[in-house]
Amino acid sequence: MDYYNIDGMGPAGSINSSANDIANWIKVWISGGHYNGKEIISSDYIAQAASPQMVMGGGLPGSETDIYMSSYGLGWMISSYRGHYMVEHGGNIDGFSASVSFFPTDKLGVVVLTNQNTSAVPSIVLKSIADRLFKLKPIDWNNKTMEARRIAKEKSAGIKKEADLKQILNTKPSHSLKEYTGAFTNPGYGLLDIFGKNDSYL
Repeated sequence: MDYYNIDGMGPAGSINSSANDIANWIKVWISGGHYNGKEIISSDYIAQAASPQMVMGGGLPGSETDIYMSSYGLGWMISSYRGHYMVEHGGNIDGFSASVSFFPTDKLGVVVLTNQNTSAVPSIVLKSIADRLFKLKPIDWNNKTMEARRIAKEKSAGIKKEADLKQILNTKPSHSLKEYTGAFTNPGYGLLDIFGKNDSYL
């Protein structure tokens, strides 16, 4: 797969690193901001970043009753994983998927890097490693993920089929594209000028 030109969205995936470097970076977070006896990040910031700042979702327990809570810190997703406070963030960019996490009270960090596109592997590996290191009853995360994916695929196909049945053929828009050109203002976005050029409207 070709590398993605990430110039326009650098923060979303422009870190080029190694497992060793990221492991050391995670040590900084687990230690409260220190590495080799030197403060790299202030402990106050570490505490704020790894604490819930806003709710992401209901976070109610699902099929696994000991996995719950869903909030966002400062650049970190925060949840409770089988009785352990987990701070994690994953990411995907063309050809790569990753997960970086740590369990502050357990002094454990897990980094999973893959060269797969939009892969479920980082999440599966993270949970499998956590289960083993915490000596928890193992869960077959691979099969659970595959089953969830199968159900989602069937549901998506059903929604598409239903949408196709509702489609009304041989219709046309109520207005031509030309009628949408002009200058528009909005208190939040300011002036927006829409104009036609060749066969496109900008």
